[in-house]
Amino acid sequence: MDDIACAIHEGHTEESEPFGGHWKHLCLENKSTEWHMGRALYFIKHPEEMKDIEVDNICNGNYICPIPIIIDGNHRLMAAMWLHDQGEMKKVKQGKVVVIIINTAYNKTRNGGV
Repeated sequence: MDDIACAIHEGHTEESEPFGGHWKHLCLENKSTEWHMGRALYFIKHPEEMKDIEVDNICNGNYICPIPIIIDGNHRLMAAMWLHDQGEMKKVKQGKVVVIIINTAYNKTRNGGV
């Protein structure tokens, strides 16, 4: 969250180009940290663009582990967490329940809980 605060304070450029994680936007190259910060800033400045965040569990062979991972939506999740911390994300539309669950788990670990 400190990186986002610094990027906002320094007037970092937002990035509207999708990153990948989806068949329409294949990830064929590595992007810089600045690019990823710009992508999160885009969603902070355009929260109406935040759509579904796809979460699944890690699989190991024939077993499904109780460990969730983000398949698509890392930048949206970071923006949602920032907006929530700033008290600016009060409404969560249907289909965004995952953001609340992950954000609750994030706050617990950040505050020293389990």
